[in-house]
Amino acid sequence: MRTILFLASSINWYIARENHEAPWSQEVWRYYCERVREMKNMIVGRTTYDLMRSSGEFDTLGDPFTVVLTWRPIPDMPPNHVAVRSCEEALATILSGGFQEAIIAWGSTINTGFLERNLIDEIHLDLEPIVLGAWVPMIWATEYETRLSLLSCQTVGDGIVRLRYAVCRDR
Repeated sequence: MRTILFLASSINWYIARENHEAPWSQEVWRYYCERVREMKNMIVGRTTYDLMRSSGEFDTLGDPFTVVLTWRPIPDMPPNHVAVRSCEEALATILSGGFQEAIIAWGSTINTGFLERNLIDEIHLDLEPIVLGAWVPMIWATEYETRLSLLSCQTVGDGIVRLRYAVCRDR
């Protein structure tokens, strides 16, 4: 199974403001929507799930099979949304749904969890030309580290740098 961590970040590595508002461009959102529609699934954390559900973003994404990492019950989940408690269980759920690739999306906690468990194959990172104050980081402080291998780099939209990395497994 191939897992892709999808990130959008300010140039100082923050993914959202304190209120979880993500000031990303239409270009970044369009690219993300295309990837999710293509893969037909996604793994998100509870905060991201609640924000996306309340704003109707699942319709925009083509109503993908969605796995939510959470410890709290989620009322009235649609049949193609599943709540799980671990990164490993999230991947097993995606596999049991018949998918060979998964997008892991957005939140600091989920990003950190998958990275620390060495469960990421690729990182797709869009760097927006913006500086945000100290709010929501890309990953939480951790001793985890790994090497990455650049797969591609391009400039898109209005100064966005799109980076694709493979996670090196030589550690």
